[in-house]
Amino acid sequence: MQNCEISCRELAEKAIKVNFIDRLVGRTLNEKIDNYCHVDCLKSLRIRNIKRNGRWGFKPVLGMTEAFSSMFAFLSFLLMVSGFKRKIKHKLGTCPMSRLYYMQYYIANAAFLSSFLFHIRETLFTRYADYFTAFASILMGLLVSLNRIVLLKKPKVFKKFQETTIRISIAFFIMHVYKMAFHEFDYTYNKVSCGLLFFASCTCNFTTFLHYREFSHSRQIVYSIGCLLTAGGIEILDISPLFYLFDSHALWHLLMATATPFYLEFISKDIDFQPKMKV
Repeated sequence: MQNCEISCRELAEKAIKVNFIDRLVGRTLNEKIDNYCHVDCLKSLRIRNIKRNGRWGFKPVLGMTEAFSSMFAFLSFLLMVSGFKRKIKHKLGTCPMSRLYYMQYYIANAAFLSSFLFHIRETLFTRYADYFTAFASILMGLLVSLNRIVLLKKPKVFKKFQETTIRISIAFFIMHVYKMAFHEFDYTYNKVSCGLLFFASCTCNFTTFLHYREFSHSRQIVYSIGCLLTAGGIEILDISPLFYLFDSHALWHLLMATATPFYLEFISKDIDFQPKMKV
């Protein structure tokens, strides 16, 4: 493999050029050649896809390194923006969870856009943005689902509980970022942390389903949980990209986009069941 890449580089240096999109995203000629030779040698030697510097070999599409992951992340962003504006925003005036829903909306959009950029080209900035906004989004999912249960079961303590859990979540997020950015960028720690938060969030959402199970909108949260759990299971498998284009992470983003409308539909209907605040 190494000898093949050396030979490939000698030929590629004469043939491959940096184009407008490469300049736009800051991709260097060496980076472009490395990515090209990684895939070219895998194909010419007829060996299964293997990781190089922790990354599978991908064929770029329209200047995007991981095109399907990037496009599906952007699709999730579009679905979130359009769904929130059409179904939820106009209902938040008297909703006791409006602050949390707005926070989740902005954090989720930041995560989708960060992932979109990260899968176009990995840099230190796009990697940090992707990992930290994804962590914040998962943490926010737990915060929302946990507060929803308190609002349903103990509405009198909801306001105080909301303030307390927001502060705890912010402190936890800062600690996480500090550890990852300034101590050690530990992939295993990040994966375990996200997995535990994700599982806790799904558990809280399922508890909400049990509370609403007699109402039709409860199905929406089940569909959302189903998509997310399936996506999480596939993500753990870390399947190499099919045809050097579509891997398990791309499927994660596709299922995330599928789950988004279900989740927004549930929130829209759930707001109608929540006690109204005085304005």
